[in-house]
Amino acid sequence: MTRMGTPPLSVPKPTYMTSRIVTSRPGPLPPQNVALIVANPGSLSTQDSWFKGRLQAAGQTVTVLDDNGLTVPAVSGKAAVVVSGSVVPATLGTALNGVTVPVVVANTTVAANMGLTGTVSGTDYGTTTSQTQVALTPAGAAHPTGGRSHRR
Repeated sequence: MTRMGTPPLSVPKPTYMTSRIVTSRPGPLPPQNVALIVANPGSLSTQDSWFKGRLQAAGQTVTVLDDNGLTVPAVSGKAAVVVSGSVVPATLGTALNGVTVPVVVANTTVAANMGLTGTVSGTDYGTTTSQTQVALTPAGAAHPTGGRSHRR
């Protein structure tokens, strides 16, 4: 009781909380088989070796395939396909247009051949230097740059 017989005000005790920030990172991906398409599997370019090393460091199994005579069945069942910059676009042609697995393309002309962009270099597609990151947009999500999907 406080003076004059009135009960004390009910003031909650301060609660001290520790940080509740939770960072969620997915664990390592389970090993999967990724196809790496290159110009010359017998003599990998610097970029080919970089892609292969990064994929293997992430725990993935890498199957290196030649861009010569590549067919859709050769990449069927793979978790993904990576097309290295060493690929000769005219040699690969439109061989990957019918694949149903994710494809990462490091050669701008191949992107045009696949219908991912228009066919005019410098207008529909091009190159940039010193790029260190790539943002991927989930299937079915609107792309913030208004890019086109290769699915027709």
